Amino acid sequence: MGDRRTRIDRWLIFSQRPQAYGISEGQEEGNGMRRICLLLATVVLAVGFGVPPVLSASLCGGNLVCGLHFVLPAPTEAARSNAFRAFSDRHMYWASDPVAHIVVSFLGEPGLNNPNRAIDIQVTDATGAVVGRHRVPTNLIVQPDLEFFLDLQQLSIGKFTVATQLLDETNGAVLATASISFERVNQSGPVQTVPASIPLQVGPQSVLPHAQWPVTTGVPFPEGALFDVHSVGVFENGVRIPAQLIPRAMWRPFGGSIKWLGVDFTARYDGTVPRTYTLQPVSPTSPTASSPLKVSQIAKTISVETGSLKFQVNRSRFGGIEQVLFKANSNAPMKKVLISGKPYLVDEAGVRYTSDNGLSPDQTMPGSGVEVEESGPQRVTIRASGWYVSATGSKLCQFVTRISAYADQPFLRISHRTILTYDTRQDRIQDLGWDNQTVARDGSYAFGIEGTKPVEGPAPKRGKTIFLHQEKGDLFRLVDGNVTTLTTGRHADGWLALKDSTSTTPQVAIAIKDIYQKFPKELELDNVVEPSQPPGGPGSRLHQVVHFWPKHGRHVFEGAPTDTTHEHIYKLRYAHQGRVLQLQPPSITGMQSPAS
Repeated sequence: MGDRRTRIDRWLIFSQRPQAYGISEGQEEGNGMRRICLLLATVVLAVGFGVPPVLSASLCGGNLVCGLHFVLPAPTEAARSNAFRAFSDRHMYWASDPVAHIVVSFLGEPGLNNPNRAIDIQVTDATGAVVGRHRVPTNLIVQPDLEFFLDLQQLSIGKFTVATQLLDETNGAVLATASISFERVNQSGPVQTVPASIPLQVGPQSVLPHAQWPVTTGVPFPEGALFDVHSVGVFENGVRIPAQLIPRAMWRPFGGSIKWLGVDFTARYDGTVPRTYTLQPVSPTSPTASSPLKVSQIAKTISVETGSLKFQVNRSRFGGIEQVLFKANSNAPMKKVLISGKPYLVDEAGVRYTSDNGLSPDQTMPGSGVEVEESGPQRVTIRASGWYVSATGSKLCQFVTRISAYADQPFLRISHRTILTYDTRQDRIQDLGWDNQTVARDGSYAFGIEGTKPVEGPAPKRGKTIFLHQEKGDLFRLVDGNVTTLTTGRHADGWLALKDSTSTTPQVAIAIKDIYQKFPKELELDNVVEPSQPPGGPGSRLHQVVHFWPKHGRHVFEGAPTDTTHEHIYKLRYAHQGRVLQLQPPSITGMQSPAS
């Protein structure tokens, strides 16, 4: 229980249109912003097949051997003498197979300790003639197991032997030899072709007419079908549009064709009806349309511009998203809407830990840091990982965050995961969330409620708060200032919109997926006192906060908080209620029996 992982998807939406969080009347589930978010995640189903294969004669860059690297042996592989053995993925290869995969094990071989060791890989044909050779020098031999690939397209039809020798470079003495034999036969699988049109199914929606939403999906291809992402393109009503095409999986590490093609594009609606989208073969040299999506990096900052948004990410001290600006259309000026938005947590003692108190990368966390993970004409994703750090430098829990921005879109998608690293028998969390500091000082709010109109009202005054707490799967409460319960209901819709009192400032909405399915969760609008706001002394700013573990949690289930009756113990109620996140299972010594 000491390494519990939570993953939260969040959306930030910037708009000057109040109907951006509109309700579709008469629908029982999926109204408002939560439905829009789910639509974006599930809008496409894709199927497809494959282009005639064009195998290069230099899959390994003109070399017979490529992809050579040393690996650690499996933990279950015990050291043994005379263990110098070779393995191949097959003993017979078709003419259409691009590469052979070979592994050689030196485990237990005394010659590995020779300071002058070297490895010689030699390929001979059925007559014994050498058709290829590769030498591995001493400094590259770092582990006992060797893996490499052979470019089969450089070999004729027939039988071959691959002999791997461990040598003493000073005198050429052979210390050990391992061989593997295989045959290439004049046989090929069926030729796969890409059909003239592969449909990309986009479903209808009635939440927001004339909408345009980014779609991320994948298209599978059989082996030998597609080798180059530039050989296909996405078409809208028969006209090619900008798309981001990235291989997600390959059939083989070298010389293989694409197994899964990642596809990103923008789907547009005429009213509530989607346009027609297809994936079609194109010339690899045909021009593509330009994109407004831009990303730039300097030593300490990553800057992103989508066409509708601008924001920055600090690479040395990750503070989430910073300096967020928005424009309603191409002719409108950019206006600042968020000062910052970042993850944080508060422990049981009230100590606050944030992502920007620590340096990035952190030497105590391998793989930590901030980087552009993926960038293209339709989407850019920034990955950040590190520790939550207090003001005094202590660390508690790790985070992994992905921020995705889309071409011409006024929102960001943020996937945030917290990894608990503490002993759950001793430490607990009382608040875990993402805090957006807006530019607004006052204004009005709207909380989305499933199946009905939003609850609206004036923003809380300086130092006050209003929050929506989804405390059970079928119960939420909307509370003003920790005192007055404004309303209750079954299902919140999972979004909170804020409109500044100045008509020139766009509204900002924040949304969380599956708020009642993954209870307890909380959305809060907090008017935080800011002691350094000029002029005239302390001022305040409105903060939109998503609480992944609620700040205002309480016990809500009948019976003891540790409810261990037979009919409830599997529900882990102790971990779904209360002021703190309790992951330590209660003692079941005195477990209650079900009522007779």
